[in-house]
Amino acid sequence: MSTLDAQLATLLDRAPEEAVREPEAREAIGRAVAELVEALRHHHTGTADHSNRLASQCRRVGEGLALTPDVLFEVELVAILHDIGKLAVPAEILD
Repeated sequence: MSTLDAQLATLLDRAPEEAVREPEAREAIGRAVAELVEALRHHHTGTADHSNRLASQCRRVGEGLALTPDVLFEVELVAILHDIGKLAVPAEILD
């Protein structure tokens, strides 16, 4: 198990609201998400770009609603990962 895998396993054992408040947890989650998005980009660029645009839009809306940094982080995380399951769909189908 890699260090990143171990960090994520530890985070997932905790309540999500507790995990995202810790800077090291946010960093580990950020690295894992970046790796997943990079894998999605290699698989299907359009889907990765869509996820990034959605996360950006969600952040802007959340800031406009004056959401707390913890909630903004969660909203952005959900937005960026909402299509991650498409990694299992053949790219030809996604086109």
